[in-house]
Order: sequence, then C-alpha cells, then structure tokens
Amino acid sequence: TQEHVASNQVNDRWREFMRFQIRRTRRLYADAWPGIAMLDAGGQLAVAAAASLYQGILDDIEAHDYDVFNRRARVGDWKKLQRLARVYLQLNMDKNRRV
Repeated sequence: TQEHVASNQVNDRWREFMRFQIRRTRRLYADAWPGIAMLDAGGQLAVAAAASLYQGILDDIEAHDYDVFNRRARVGDWKKLQRLARVYLQLNMDKNRRV
C-alpha cells in the first residue's frame, strides 16, 4: 500500500515487492534490446548505454538489500566504464553478425 511505501521501511513485504519490480524491469530491458538495432546508428550506443546503466542501478538496489530509502542506488564510475565498454563491444558484435 502507499502507507507501506511512505513508511520508508525495508521489510519482507518491501523486498518481495522490489524483487518483483526488478524482475519485471529486467524482462522489459531484455525484450527491448533487439529494438536498439533498429535505431539510427548514431543513437544506438546512447540508448544501449543508458539501458545498461539503469540495469546497474537495479544491481545496486539488490546488492544493498533493496534499501532505497537510506541511500541512493548508483553505479560507480569504474563500473560505468566497464558497462560502457561491454555495451560498445556487444553492439559491434551484433553488427558483425548481421553482415
């Protein structure tokens, strides 16, 4: 309920809710990934990088026991660079497969 969310408490109900939402979000990202290849080449990297960084935020939420009330979920600079490199390579491998 809204009252549970407003209470800012991480409890079993909150964790269950967040696990559900994160699973759902990850499925949406997976379903959307093939559509990135349909974008103009100039926009593919930006959209794929954003998707990867947002998935990194989900990883951070999970790593901190779904506590989004007492700390901001984030992706550190080093992990951002790693994710960007991975996305760049993945996009280029996908392009090479289509040729």
